[in-house]
Amino acid sequence: MARTKRNGDEPAEERPKEENHGPVVVPVVGIGSSAGGLSALEGLLPAIPADSGLAFVVVQHLDPDHESSLAALLQRLSPIPVATIKNETAVEPNHLYVIPPNASLTLSDDRLHLAPPVENRGQRTPIDGFFLSLAGARAEKAAGIILSGSGSDGTLGLRAIKEHGGLTIAQEGAEYDGMMRSAVRSGMVDFVLPLDRIPSKLAEYFHHLDDHRRPAESQDAADHLMQICALLRTRTGHDFSGYKDKTVARRVQRRMQVLQLDSVPAFIERLRKEPGEVDTLLQDLLIGVTNFFRDPQAFAALEEKVIPALFEGKGPDDTVRVWVPGCSTGEEAYSIAILLREHMPKGQGAPKLQIFASDIDEPALAVARIGRYPATIARDIPPNRLERYFVREDGTYRIASDLRELCLFSAHNLLRDAPFSKLDLISCRNLLIYLTPELQNRLIPLFHYALNEDGYLFLGSSENLTRHSRLFATLDKPHRIFRRRTQVERRLPEFPLTAPEGVRRKAPQAQRTASGQEPLQALAERQLLDRYSPSYVIINADGDVLHGSSRTGKYLELSAGVPKIDIFSMARPGLRPDLRAGVHKAMSSGQVVVQKNVLVGTNGGRQLIDLVIQPLRTSAMHDPLYLVVFQDIGGIKSAQDAEAPHDEDELENGNLRQLELELRSTKERLQTTTEELESANEELKSGNEELSSMNEELQSANEELETSKEELQSINEELQTVNAELNARVEELSRANSDIANLLESTQIATVFLDRNLTVKNFTPAAK
Repeated sequence: MARTKRNGDEPAEERPKEENHGPVVVPVVGIGSSAGGLSALEGLLPAIPADSGLAFVVVQHLDPDHESSLAALLQRLSPIPVATIKNETAVEPNHLYVIPPNASLTLSDDRLHLAPPVENRGQRTPIDGFFLSLAGARAEKAAGIILSGSGSDGTLGLRAIKEHGGLTIAQEGAEYDGMMRSAVRSGMVDFVLPLDRIPSKLAEYFHHLDDHRRPAESQDAADHLMQICALLRTRTGHDFSGYKDKTVARRVQRRMQVLQLDSVPAFIERLRKEPGEVDTLLQDLLIGVTNFFRDPQAFAALEEKVIPALFEGKGPDDTVRVWVPGCSTGEEAYSIAILLREHMPKGQGAPKLQIFASDIDEPALAVARIGRYPATIARDIPPNRLERYFVREDGTYRIASDLRELCLFSAHNLLRDAPFSKLDLISCRNLLIYLTPELQNRLIPLFHYALNEDGYLFLGSSENLTRHSRLFATLDKPHRIFRRRTQVERRLPEFPLTAPEGVRRKAPQAQRTASGQEPLQALAERQLLDRYSPSYVIINADGDVLHGSSRTGKYLELSAGVPKIDIFSMARPGLRPDLRAGVHKAMSSGQVVVQKNVLVGTNGGRQLIDLVIQPLRTSAMHDPLYLVVFQDIGGIKSAQDAEAPHDEDELENGNLRQLELELRSTKERLQTTTEELESANEELKSGNEELSSMNEELQSANEELETSKEELQSINEELQTVNAELNARVEELSRANSDIANLLESTQIATVFLDRNLTVKNFTPAAK
């Protein structure tokens, strides 16, 4: 399955796009360099046209004591004005801006903002910082250029620029090629060009972007998506028809801009003539912008609520199994491996750890297997973890070998290949948002099938399972952590997910045919239960119907409108109040509850039943389930028979019985309502007490702070007084020392000053 991880949790196509008739947005070109950068700029700047309409920003690794005359030096080489950036500098076309020494730079609101330098473990990455802000501020009207330099600064920034639709270029033949090689290895560089060809490529790209980017372009791409997906499937074997049209269309549009093609048919023809361009398009669809412990709060919630639970009940013969589909370059898999290693029980009784990480992006998997990452990852990893789980190698960080051995990286298509099974945790973050709703609805049952009974599912912040509440219970809604719910019947999901409708339905039918021969005793028992036992359904704590017997139509029916699976919406007239009261009692008490003589309107008549709600207890199920049994009392009476007794005594007795039933039912409902209100009141009281306690604690803390403030003020005044006294004494000592020195200088007596070891410490001029 194609994997697309992004910096933000929303799909790129859902981000706001600039209006065609809005204010003119100046394209910005970021230029990053370090060692040898000045000589590279000497070769690049003279080739920049004076009327390109672009704004250039040079970000270099400058020492704090670097002379501030760099702008004047570059001005002699550049045909456009050059200026050193000041805070809040407005971006203007046909200008070149240079970052000052000892500063970090960002772009927002068409202005360049300066801030103190940001260091990560003693390393500064100003290029990455500026490129990241440039990508968010300019999207496709941004370009990033990496020139000569050592290290890996700029690699993460180029990833962001390309993911947002911008252009990325690296210098060919750089004097110091560390930064260039790091960027090229990431697969995020569109062109590797000599210095004198870079300005012309920028001009061509942005000229084509302004002339040919129309609203109809994306629609044109969407109309030809079937042909493009067919070419991708033929060349690479991967089917992108399940991706949202806007996702694929946006990537197609970007490739057209890079290739400077005016129409989608021309792009399709280019794909047919140059198979390598199909591979390039695949890489654009598989952009893996990710990082270690992405969304730290979500990983903190995972560490607190899930990771310790994975080891509960597991011994040395057991294995904790985790699956990370769409792992990209492996940062997410290694992040989970670090959490598991930190919480794994010590000693011989610890279970084994096994992490399966899969993707269809072979180059990304190669990076993940090696486990070598640029030094800029230090910004995402706490120092203690960086020191414990990483080894510094040639300006990069590499995952420790024992941690790499836990992770198995394999090529795996989530939509086509069989899933991993018997898993304790699946971490699939920011993948579902790029798939069609239909494909999402097929994928979630697949995850449910792959997990153990007590397994967990970890999704991205923009993904949810509201349509699959029967399969997963929400453990942490803000951070999208879910726990697998037990199903009464474990059904095989439809597979493969991208197969045609008819093909997907043949497998279950074949399975039923193969299992059609069952033991004679089981067949007889099943028929006896179907014919003579009362009807029943099984529900969960939310009231959703998970399983039902035959002949439940007398008591339950589909509600009007969109079908609902909760039993209260499906209950027939007269059943709902007693059903709700009985279920509430069973849930609160955990005991069997019987509601007698419930009159249900069914099939044009009335049916008197006893309603039994019984908790289902089994050690394999973590979610409480309840068995609701409908026991008929007599047969169905017509409305006329139920409402028209034959004589006055029978009428009176019937009215009395009906009134007694209604009174008892009303009392029970009132009691249930009273219990619910009392419970709610207790919760409100408890919450109020907690708030009051917190308020008192805050008041106490405030008073302590005020007291501390007064004490600090008092101490400050005392320190000022002592400081003044010390200053006065220092002045007195200075005067006394001056007087003694003058006396010794003016005396004619030869005097030598010795210490206890008879070493000469001082002497008067006469002693010479």
